[in-house]
Amino acid sequence: MKIADIIIKILANFLSSDLKINISDIGYIKKGSEGRRAVLLVTVDLINTTYGGREVLKIIAKHLPVPDDQKFKKYFSKELFMYRYAIPEYIRVQRQQNIGENPIPNVFPQFYGGSMIASVFLIKHLTSDGFILADLLENYDVVHTKLVIDKISLFHATGIAIKKQNATKYKSYLEKLAKPSIPPHHSERIQRSNEKFRRGIKEVLVKNDKLSKYYEKVDKLIQKIDEKYIREPREPFSTMTHNDLWIKNIFFRYNKSEVEKKMIPTEVKFIDFEYCKFGSPFRDISHFIFTSTLPHIQADFYNLTIYYYNSLIKYLKLLNCSCTDFTIEKFDEERKNFGWIKFKHTLLFIIKSERLNNKNETAKKLHHFLKTVDNNGWL
Repeated sequence: MKIADIIIKILANFLSSDLKINISDIGYIKKGSEGRRAVLLVTVDLINTTYGGREVLKIIAKHLPVPDDQKFKKYFSKELFMYRYAIPEYIRVQRQQNIGENPIPNVFPQFYGGSMIASVFLIKHLTSDGFILADLLENYDVVHTKLVIDKISLFHATGIAIKKQNATKYKSYLEKLAKPSIPPHHSERIQRSNEKFRRGIKEVLVKNDKLSKYYEKVDKLIQKIDEKYIREPREPFSTMTHNDLWIKNIFFRYNKSEVEKKMIPTEVKFIDFEYCKFGSPFRDISHFIFTSTLPHIQADFYNLTIYYYNSLIKYLKLLNCSCTDFTIEKFDEERKNFGWIKFKHTLLFIIKSERLNNKNETAKKLHHFLKTVDNNGWL
C-alpha cells in the first residue's frame, strides 16, 4: 500500500465519518536512511459531506521505511505508544484541574492516529498553528529558558500525578516506555562503542591546554556512566522524561508585548519522544540547560534548578498531589546524585553540533561546560 493511502486510512479511523479526505500535497522533510524514520509534510483537504465545508490540515507523517530494523523499531514503537496511550492520559489528568477558565496548556502536538503494522503515525504540523523552531545556531535567553523549564516541570509533575493516582496504569506505561532503546551496557557492541568514545574524547581534550586538565576527571565520570548505564529510579522525583530535550525538539509560539514592544514566547511544544525514559528529572533539566542556553545562563545552573523545583511544586499542587515528600533537601540530593546523568550525551552533543563550525568555538563551549560541571562537584 502506498504511503498516501496509509495516511488516508489512518485519518479515516481518527476523524469524523462525514469528512471526505484528500491528500493534495506530500513531500519528504527528511528521508529515512539506514533504517531511520522518514518525516513527511502532508497537506490534507477535508470536505464535510454533510455541510459542504472545507478545511486544510497540515500534518507530519513519521514513517519507518524498514520496519524490521529492530533498533529503530524500538525507537518508533516507544514514540507511537507515547502518543497513542500515555499522552492522552497526561492531557486527561491535566484537564481535570483548570487554571482560571482554561485547562492547563499541555506541551504535546495534536496526534491524528498511527499504525505499528504500517509503521506510520501522524501529528499536527506545528508551524501551521503558529509555532516556530528556534534558530539552531542561537542558544536561548533567560525568557525562553524559564518558559521551557516551567513546561518541563509540568510534564514531569503530570507523570508523578499519574503515578500517584493510578499506579497500575502507570506501571503498564513503564513496561512499554522505560525499557532502554539500545542494548545493555555489557553487550560487546556497546563496550566497543564506549571504548571508541573515550578515545575520541581523549583526543579532543588532551590537545587543548585549557581542556587537558579536565581529562582524567572526565574519563572517570564516563566510566562511571558506562558501568551503570541503566540506573534504578529514585523516589519521590522519578518520572517519565523526554530524555532528548534540546533546541531542535522544542517549538515556541509568540505574542507581541505592548510593554516591551517585542515578541515574547508564550507557549511551548515538545516533539520527538522516541527516547523517553523513566528516571530522574535531571535527564531533561541538565541536558536542556547545557545544550540549549547561553553560557551565562548555564553558569546559573543551581538557581535554574530551584526555579524548576518551585514550578514542579506549583503544578503538583494544581494536580492535587501531596508535596510532603518533595522537600528541597531531597531535591538537592537528587541534583547532587543525578545532575550529571546526561553528561556523556551532552558532551557528545557539543562536539558533534560544533563540528561544522570552527574548532575554537567548540573548545570554548567545551571549556565552559566542563568548568560548570566541575563547579557543581560532578567531576
